[in-house]
Amino acid sequence: MFFLAGSCKKDQDPTLETSLFGIDWDRASTQPDAEGNYTYKPRGTFTSSGWGRDGFRLESDGTFVWYTSGLADGALDISGTWTSEDNQGFRLKPNDTGIPEFILVTKPVQNNMVQARYIFRLY
Repeated sequence: MFFLAGSCKKDQDPTLETSLFGIDWDRASTQPDAEGNYTYKPRGTFTSSGWGRDGFRLESDGTFVWYTSGLADGALDISGTWTSEDNQGFRLKPNDTGIPEFILVTKPVQNNMVQARYIFRLY
C-alpha cells in the first residue's frame, strides 16, 4: 500500500481547460457578448476582418504568449508564465516587469472556438 500511495502522480486540476494548450488563439469576433467575452478561434481557420491584433497561446508547461498590437499597430508578442486563477482562468505574469499581471478568463472550448476575456487591474 505504501509503495502505491508514494508512486501516485498528482492529477492536474480537473477544472483547467487543457484543450486550450498548444494552440494560437486569435480573436474572431469584433463585439463582446453580454459578459464581455470575445470569440477566439485557432489561427488560420478563419479570415480576420483586420480590427487589430489580439490573441494568446497557453502551454501546459506554464508559459504563455499574448499577441497584441504595440506602438503604431505593430505586432507585439508578450511572453511569460501563467498559474491557475481560482479555477476560473489564468493569471498571466509577463516576463517584462513593466507590464502588470492580468487575468485571462475562458469558457470551455466548443466547436473549435473559445469565449474569453482579459481582466486588467490598474493599481
